[in-house]
Amino acid sequence: MSRSRPDPARTPSKERLFLLAEEVRRLAEARRFEQAIEAARAVVFELREAVAAGRADLAPDLAGQLSNLASCLAAAGRPAAAMELAEEAVERWRALGPAYRRDLAMALHNLADDLDAVGFPAEAAERSREALALLRTRAVEPDPDRAAVLADLARHEARAGQVEGAARIAEDARRAAGALPPSRHTARIHGRLGQVWRLLGDEARAAELFAEGARGLARAGVDRGDELLQSLAGSHIVSRLLAGGAPDEDIAAMTRPPPGE
Repeated sequence: MSRSRPDPARTPSKERLFLLAEEVRRLAEARRFEQAIEAARAVVFELREAVAAGRADLAPDLAGQLSNLASCLAAAGRPAAAMELAEEAVERWRALGPAYRRDLAMALHNLADDLDAVGFPAEAAERSREALALLRTRAVEPDPDRAAVLADLARHEARAGQVEGAARIAEDARRAAGALPPSRHTARIHGRLGQVWRLLGDEARAAELFAEGARGLARAGVDRGDELLQSLAGSHIVSRLLAGGAPDEDIAAMTRPPPGE
């Protein structure tokens, strides 16, 4: 018996889908990844049904929510499952055409991370290079997306054993990040670059990048107890000690409780 085609009149409204997507975002930000995955699967199911019913206007929403579900799976430590959905998201964005270049670029960026996580860094680097080519068509300067893709491309190259290429790209990414205002996004880029130099065996440079990220967060006004700030400061201390030096005092101070506590 053939399956009946969904009725377009009964597909979810944009408003409902927005609320569902916001719930996924809220759960993911709270690091409640299993609940976020369950909620994201429900959103993707409804969108698949709607697109199958002829709601072409929801095709970009489906591609975007596939990427979100893949990100939740990756954050929950399930990169293989994430990779399958990330690949579908890439193909859906690609099918939507040139108007969605930025979305395709970021979907490729996410897919690259999943490929690296399951042991394919060379293939990950290929996807990152395609993402960079798409981002170069945008008249955005400075470009936070380009800086993030460069940083991850350096990491993929380092994992693939391309030492010289990784070092060169890491310097390009550092310059791109240096043009961005202090923010959590910029600090994460500095943290990724610190990890690249750690992979390349240069703990002194890694310490510099971790410190840049921590100082940027401090300038952005984040609380001293912020998880990302503490991670960057702690990584700086470890790298500086491994390099045979002493941690920078201002960074070390970030890991100590404020006076009076």
